[in-house]
Amino acid sequence: MGELKQLGSTTNFEQMLRARDHGVDAAFVSELSAAGLDALTLAQYVRLRDHGVDGDFAVGFRDLGYKNLTDDQLTRLRDHGVTAGYARRQNREANRVLGIEELIRRKDHGEH
Repeated sequence: MGELKQLGSTTNFEQMLRARDHGVDAAFVSELSAAGLDALTLAQYVRLRDHGVDGDFAVGFRDLGYKNLTDDQLTRLRDHGVTAGYARRQNREANRVLGIEELIRRKDHGEH
């Protein structure tokens, strides 16, 4: 349980249990940190994990030029089924980098 100290603050037993129950461990925290998401709260790490956002997902968007995406933005993208591959195709078709909200709107309206 010492690996959870990377969460940035002292953790109590309940927080450690919550982290474990949601699959938030030192590797997950390190993965997200390497992707540019660091200094998050335990609640934010849990939400990202619960919604299927991982380091690879975040890096995929970062590599497309989407810098400094928040945990909320990444969660919304994931919840709406917007992947980096989808964003790449939509950006190519539009000949520009589309905003997060436009990507979500296009996906929700069935634009392939």
